[in-house]
Amino acid sequence: MNSPPRYSCPIRCARPRGARLIEAFSVKLNRRVTMFSRAQFEAWLAIEVDPRVTAYCERPAMFRRKEQNIAPDFWRCDEAGESFICIGEDDWPDTGYRLADEAATLWSAFVQIHHRQAFADELQIPMESFTRAVEIVLKESLPRDAPDYRPPLALWESAVRHCGYVQSRQAVSDVLPRLPVAA
Repeated sequence: MNSPPRYSCPIRCARPRGARLIEAFSVKLNRRVTMFSRAQFEAWLAIEVDPRVTAYCERPAMFRRKEQNIAPDFWRCDEAGESFICIGEDDWPDTGYRLADEAATLWSAFVQIHHRQAFADELQIPMESFTRAVEIVLKESLPRDAPDYRPPLALWESAVRHCGYVQSRQAVSDVLPRLPVAA
């Protein structure tokens, strides 16, 4: 029997003054996670889609070190063991690949498949489909990872085809016409 993770809930702490609040839904944890910087968000995304990670927690604990309180950004557990991740803003480069730069490419792939399937209503992407498409791209990109690597458009399009979006839309369109109309 699996024991529960050592850290399952983040500690309560105030958002740093002037920091942004970033919220996302973790499929692995089945709960909302919060972060306070883009660097934390990008680290969270990498942890979330890493198939080796079996458990993790953002802001898991507070430690005292040399007269200073330190809160790691993440605790993660995988087959190699447990580790804490501390992200200093100075440690995170402003150059290089940013997943956020792919937003237009991902949106375009969803638009194409929406029109190709001839769905009559406007495009609305369920979070599950969006998250799954990003997971597919990141998993497929791991073996090719390099400083100048960018996922090609064909990979994004393939991810959208395989993320379950079309299947969920078809299932809903089959059920909706059979529902009674409210008077």
